[in-house]
Parts: sequence; structure tokens; C-alpha cells
Amino acid sequence: MWSLASKLWGKPNVPEQSTVPQGVLYELMPPGAKVKRRCVYKDAQLSIRPTNIKHQYQLVVHKVVDEDEKKLLEDDDEYEDDDERAFLIGVEIGFARTMFEAAHGFKWSDPVEPEGSGYEYIMNGKASIVDMCENFAMAVAKCAWSRKENRLYTDAPAAEVKAILAQAEEDDLEQMLSNVKIDDSELAKAAENEEAATTTPAKQKSATEGEGSLSSAPAASASAAAELPAEPD
Repeated sequence: MWSLASKLWGKPNVPEQSTVPQGVLYELMPPGAKVKRRCVYKDAQLSIRPTNIKHQYQLVVHKVVDEDEKKLLEDDDEYEDDDERAFLIGVEIGFARTMFEAAHGFKWSDPVEPEGSGYEYIMNGKASIVDMCENFAMAVAKCAWSRKENRLYTDAPAAEVKAILAQAEEDDLEQMLSNVKIDDSELAKAAENEEAATTTPAKQKSATEGEGSLSSAPAASASAAAELPAEPD
């Protein structure tokens, strides 16, 4: 399989741009927002590129626009160029793998935006591209290590790179769990309903058995009376 990591890290001093299949870029809203996600680019391309600062790289999302559409937009006087989003890669963005509706992708945060918000890039199609996702995620982790240590990514120990990715994905899981709100009053109400549902049939059964005992008593007395010998005249 073609390795994105080998493409990215083929040149020690000038890393080549690395990309993954086209996808959709979403903006993830912070907890409490009425809308959980907003589509930023319906057709997008995710890549890594070096900056003009040593040992620093950017995660870049380009809006994919065909030539005809691009020409129409350029002719529009009110058009504002918003065809790219760039994020400085570091451990603080928490770049992690994710899935949405059975499609593979990535998610990360922007430190300058509200806590709990972020971005999600979901690749088109539902084909199995696990290896490709892992290679790209590891490439981003190497960039984060390079900036953190201010050293060449080629010096990065594999264990430390894997630890960066693992920590980001663990933090992402904790964030998702913390966003799940459980109402204690609703739990108590559910427990009461469950208890009532289990006790009511028992009470009904007890009452039914009691009624059966009472109704059989007269019949037993009548039977006993019929067996008594007749009194002499």
C-alpha cells in the first residue's frame, strides 16, 4: 500500500506535502450550542505543509473548487476568499482519528477558539482506509513532536510519536464522555417507575389469591353440610 508517511518524510529537510482523500470539513460547536456541527467545505482536501519557521508545520484544509465555479466566484464583486483554513500543528490541537456515519476521518481543536469546539474532516466513501488514516495521523504527530522538541522529525522516537497520538485520542474520548449529561432527577424517576412496575404485579397476585380463598370457603361449607347425616324425625 502507498504510504503517506513515506511520502511526507522522504526528504529530511524539506518535507513534501501530504494529502488524504477528499472529504468534508465540519466545524464542531462547543457544548450547549443548538447546532452541534456546521459544514464549512462540502468538498475539501486535507494536507500538511511546512511553514517558513524551522520545525513547524501547518495542517491545511483547502476548499475544492472546479475551474468554472472558481471563475464565477472571481467575477463576483462580493465574493470573499475563504478557500483555506490553516492550523499550526502542535500537541495542543489534539489531532486524533475519528469516525462519522461509518466514514473515517480526523478531528482537532483550535486553541484560539472556545473550549469544546473544533474541526472534523470526514473522508468521502466508506472504504477501509485504516492504514492510510494511521499513517497520516502519525505524520501529524511527528510534526507536533518536531515543534515541541524544536528538532528534526527524523529524530523523533517512534514511542514518543505514538504517545502523542494516543494521548490526543484519549483526551478526545474523555471530552466526548464529559459532554454526555445525565439528569439525576430523571434517573430517580426511572428507578421509581421500575420499582412500581415490579411491585404492582405482586400486589395484584396476592389480592387475587386472597379472593380465591374467600370464594372457596362457602363451597367448602356447603359440601360439609351435604355430608352430615339427616336428623331423625
